[in-house]
Amino acid sequence: MAKYRRKKYLTEKKYQMRYTSVIILSMLIMALVIGGMAYWQIKIMNPTPQQLAKLAGWGAYTIRVVLLLAAAFFAGIFLSHKIIGPIRRIERGLEKLNDGEFDINVKLRGGDELAQIANQVDLLAQKLQAVSEKHPEIKDELKE
Repeated sequence: MAKYRRKKYLTEKKYQMRYTSVIILSMLIMALVIGGMAYWQIKIMNPTPQQLAKLAGWGAYTIRVVLLLAAAFFAGIFLSHKIIGPIRRIERGLEKLNDGEFDINVKLRGGDELAQIANQVDLLAQKLQAVSEKHPEIKDELKE
């Protein structure tokens, strides 16, 4: 299998942003729950001024939440690319097959989750190429 290098992380913005939004929303809910629990503990504990000073780092908490959301955003883009990128390449290969171009090769990076599907598309293309050499009219029918 040919080595394929990632050039763009945002290949299907709509799907990747939706996937990333779900991850960020999950992280935000977790952050709010953790913050709510901390707030509830402060109210219930009735801490001393020294303990309260240690817990009063809301600025630090906010920074942590922002960093967590940023990390979730980039993780969402990266993870969704591992799914959307190969799907997009397989889709392009199938479009070429549908247009009568049988000399295709769907190239995926090693370790891509959809490598087996890409291999099956390549095998189908090879078989269609062999059949089209025996029956050239097949390509004409596909282009219509």
